[in-house]
Amino acid sequence: METGKKKLVIPYIVLISLLALGMIGYLCNFHYAWPTWEDVIFFGVIFWIVTNYTSLITVCSITVSFKIPLLFVMALTLGPFWATMIGAVSGISSKSLKNGVDEFLFNQSMVILISGLSGLYLQQTFTGEIVPLLINFFIAGMIYSISNLVILTVIIYLSSDGDLPDKTFVYLFESFRGVAVSVLLGYLLYQIYLSYGKIALLVLMGSVLLLKNLIMTYFNQHNNFFQLINSFMRVIDAKDHYTTDHCNRVSQYTADLAKALGFNRLKIAKLVQIARLHDVGKIWIPDLILNKPGKLTKEEYEIVKLHSLKGMELLSEIKSFKDYLPIVRYHHERYDGTGYPDNLKGEAIPIEARLLAVCDAFDVMTYGRIYKPPMTKREVIEELKICSGSQFDPGVVKVLLKLIIDGKYDHLMIREKEEKHA
Repeated sequence: METGKKKLVIPYIVLISLLALGMIGYLCNFHYAWPTWEDVIFFGVIFWIVTNYTSLITVCSITVSFKIPLLFVMALTLGPFWATMIGAVSGISSKSLKNGVDEFLFNQSMVILISGLSGLYLQQTFTGEIVPLLINFFIAGMIYSISNLVILTVIIYLSSDGDLPDKTFVYLFESFRGVAVSVLLGYLLYQIYLSYGKIALLVLMGSVLLLKNLIMTYFNQHNNFFQLINSFMRVIDAKDHYTTDHCNRVSQYTADLAKALGFNRLKIAKLVQIARLHDVGKIWIPDLILNKPGKLTKEEYEIVKLHSLKGMELLSEIKSFKDYLPIVRYHHERYDGTGYPDNLKGEAIPIEARLLAVCDAFDVMTYGRIYKPPMTKREVIEELKICSGSQFDPGVVKVLLKLIIDGKYDHLMIREKEEKHA
């Protein structure tokens, strides 16, 4: 049965090719104003560039391209015949010619059919009024998408050993959303062309593509940034699992405190990521010192104190971390100027580093160390009050104390014995 089904592939391609020839003949004899060669060449070059050299545009997770909107504009300005022929010719490339005669013939015939059907509909229903034009743009887009889906689904079904593709209806829904965006883009292109001419159309399309490329560049940079952070975190985890957990907890407190202090979302997002790496320099510290169960000697502590500088050095060669280096360097500076590595005092310490210093210490207070048990809620509050103005920025401590008193971190706190027995 499957063999018999596959035997129908060639007849199906022949059928689609004959329908495409019929479409060309019908459109050629369709009565409409014949365009100038200048307009044909202008749109032909633009559509060829769009087809072969521009990628898809994603708007709110909806993927579209300039092809359908531009096809609409060509159908209304050049007529459906030239719009269809430009669409078919633009798809011819050295790659498409290498795929075999049958596949090339099928693809070009399909383009002619779906472009001809949608273009013909637009030409026949054109009124020039805004609302009907938008509706007709949408219907033409759905004609394009549905006819494309049907033709492809049949060839896939005949060529495969299975049933219809599982995602056929999912694709149809995605097409519906994509067409909705294409309608607006197509209408905008059409009105710009009518009102301001060819140059304005080129400027608009170029601006959209430039903006899209800038946005993609921005997101790619941030993706690389997050990938680098995750790579560093894996290195830290391989060295010392405790440090990894500590950094992740500190990053969460940093987000809470930064939000309470009124930082904007972008700054908070950046602070959270650098908080995850604030102790990256500890991978330089020898294991015997880093994992020592008892109190460190003076010499050992001097080595540990170098981790903020070493962390900055590790990150300094990476462009994405350039703006965050002071936070890593100064997160152990004290408000009274007795911290390290540079003995900065008060406002001379970047606010982000002052914030991180409080969050860093808060985690030690609530989680403890091998040689130092965690504090109770009352002890944490008292410790923060004592250290306010000496070790920590008083303004930052005040905000953290409010969060603690309001119960933000009760799930982390050890309650007093009398409270447990109450």
